[in-house]
Amino acid sequence: MFENKIGTWKIIGFFRNILLAHDSDSPTPYVTWIFNRNGVESGHYFNTEEEAIQDFLERAGYGS
Repeated sequence: MFENKIGTWKIIGFFRNILLAHDSDSPTPYVTWIFNRNGVESGHYFNTEEEAIQDFLERAGYGS
């Protein structure tokens, strides 16, 4: 389905069709993406892991 990386982004979480990734060299080092047959889209970028995890959970249907 996908590798452990997308470009320079290391995938650190995947649930349903949502990816959570990290790139320590990026100005905003955390991202959540929607994963589909075309790849990834609709990125939400974050400065902190906590913000990214909250968004990951909300996008996957577990947040409020």
